[in-house]
Amino acid sequence: MKKITGFRFLIIALIALSAPLLLMNCSSSKSTSGSLSKKDLDWYNSKVWLDGLQLTPHESINKEEFVRQYKKNKTYYDEAFNYLKTHNVAEMAPGTYQIDSNNVYMMIVESDPNEKDKVKWEAHKNFNDIQMILKGKAKMGVGKVASPDAVVVTSYDPKADIAFYNINGEKYYDGVPGTFYIFSPQEMHQPAFKIPGNDWVKKMVIKVRVPK
Repeated sequence: MKKITGFRFLIIALIALSAPLLLMNCSSSKSTSGSLSKKDLDWYNSKVWLDGLQLTPHESINKEEFVRQYKKNKTYYDEAFNYLKTHNVAEMAPGTYQIDSNNVYMMIVESDPNEKDKVKWEAHKNFNDIQMILKGKAKMGVGKVASPDAVVVTSYDPKADIAFYNINGEKYYDGVPGTFYIFSPQEMHQPAFKIPGNDWVKKMVIKVRVPK
């Protein structure tokens, strides 16, 4: 066995001591939110991208995908958020409203929400959904399209930009006024099904094109 000289021992010791610091520095550059960097997470949490819009982004939003799309083409989301900031959408009549022809548009619907088993899981490829309950209360289901538990029950229709699924391992949240969801093409969703005691809802969906 070779002897370790004093100089070599010193080098090895310094490497051993500095290794934890290097690991800490590497980990600090990444957020606890998947592959999102700390800088991007801080930017997201600052809500500067809402430009003063007084609404709450839901915790389920895919932050990595939102940041990626926003960096690629912020215009579509900026137009959507500016529209929400400058219009009292809760008092607007049901219908379809063009925000940016072919890229951003809004649908407002009033309905008696269906029972959970009558609301299909859906996902899109060309558009994100910004969804929010404007009046009333309903449940929102969120699942991952890439989940091994996801099963396609109706193949993607490019004309309607929709596919339908079944999934296990999903999560459910309350949809309430003032809090919006964003469902990217990576998330399937089971939108606005009935919560007992809540027999009517008014809902908004803003379709935001996925940048190419």
